[in-house]
Amino acid sequence: MTHIDYEAYARDLNIWYNNVEFYDVRTAADLCKIFDCCKFSTNQFIQIFTIINKKFNSSEVIAISQHARIQTFENGEKAFDALNFISKLLNNKAISDATTYIKDHTAQTGKNIKYLMKCSLYRDDFFQIFKILSKACKDGDTYTLKYAVTEGYINIYTYYSEKSNLFYLNSEPEEARPYSLFEYILSKNNMELFRQLSIFSNICTSNSLESIKCLYTQLNEDVNSRDGFQKTLLHYAALNEDVEVTKYFVSFQSIDINAKDDCQATPMHYAAFNRNVEVIKYLCSLPGIDIKVKDAKEKTPLHYAVLVKNSEVVKYLCSLPNIDINAIDSNKKSALHYAAENDSIEIIRYISEHMK
Repeated sequence: MTHIDYEAYARDLNIWYNNVEFYDVRTAADLCKIFDCCKFSTNQFIQIFTIINKKFNSSEVIAISQHARIQTFENGEKAFDALNFISKLLNNKAISDATTYIKDHTAQTGKNIKYLMKCSLYRDDFFQIFKILSKACKDGDTYTLKYAVTEGYINIYTYYSEKSNLFYLNSEPEEARPYSLFEYILSKNNMELFRQLSIFSNICTSNSLESIKCLYTQLNEDVNSRDGFQKTLLHYAALNEDVEVTKYFVSFQSIDINAKDDCQATPMHYAAFNRNVEVIKYLCSLPGIDIKVKDAKEKTPLHYAVLVKNSEVVKYLCSLPNIDINAIDSNKKSALHYAAENDSIEIIRYISEHMK
C-alpha cells in the first residue's frame, strides 16, 4: 500500500492551493487529511474554499472546513474578511450578523482616545474631558473609558460654589469646594458613564471571587477602606455580577453596608446598576440596609436602575413594600419621570402598577 506524505503537500502549498485541477482528482477525505497538515493565509483560505465550494456538496464543504486552519491574520480587516467569507460559505446568517456587529463595534473602540490625549490632567480641561468621555460611552468606546481610568483622567476635579452655583476652573474661592468628575457626571444624569467608569476602576467589579479573596488577603486591607472617590470595596463588589463577591465582603462583621462615596451613593445605588438582580436582592435582605437612601442629588437606587434601564432591578424594587416609588430627586423628578423621558415602556408599566 502506497504511503501518502501529506506533510509534503503542506510544504508545496503555494504550488497547488489555487490549482483547480488539484481538487478535481481528490476526495473530501483526501483534502481533510491534507488540510490537517496545512496552515493557510487569509487569501489562500478564501481562494481554496471558493474552488472547493464549486466542486463539493455542502456537507462535504463543512467537513473539509473543519480541518482548515489560518496561520495568522495580517490585521483585523483580514480576520473580518475570513469571517465574512465563512458566513457566506456556510450560509450562516448568525455569523454574518455577529461579524457585522463586531466590526462596527471595533471600528468605534478607541476612536475618542486621541481627543482625550490632548487634554491635560488639570481642571482647565474638566468639561472637555467630561464631553469626550460622554461621547465615548455613547459610542460604546470602552477602550477610551479604560484608558481614562488607568491614566488618571477620572481623578480630575474642579471647584464649585453652592452659593453662587458656579464652577471655578482657575481659582479657588473660599466658599467653593472640590467637585469631582463623578459628581459632575451624576449631576448630568449620565448614569451609564458613571457605571462604566466605576466598573473599570477596581478589580472587585469583574474579577472572580477566588482572585478577589487572594488579593484582599495579601493586601490585608481594611474592609471599610476608601479610595480617592470615597468608594469602599463593597461599592465595587456590588457591581460584580457574581453575588458571592458581595456576600464575601458583607461577611466581615465591621462592614458598613450603608457607606457613602463622595456622591453620597451607597452600595445599594451601585447594585441598582448590576444586571444580576440577585445582588440587590441580597443587599435588601440585610438587617439595617437603607433601601430608600438618597445620594447627593437625592436620587434613590430606583432612580439609578431606571436611568440605566435595568428593568429586572426596577421590577424587584417596585415589589418591595417599603420602597418609596414616588421619591423625587433634586431635579424634582421621580423614577417614573425618567422612565417616561427614556421611553422605557416596560419600566413605566412596572412602576405604574405599583404606585399607590
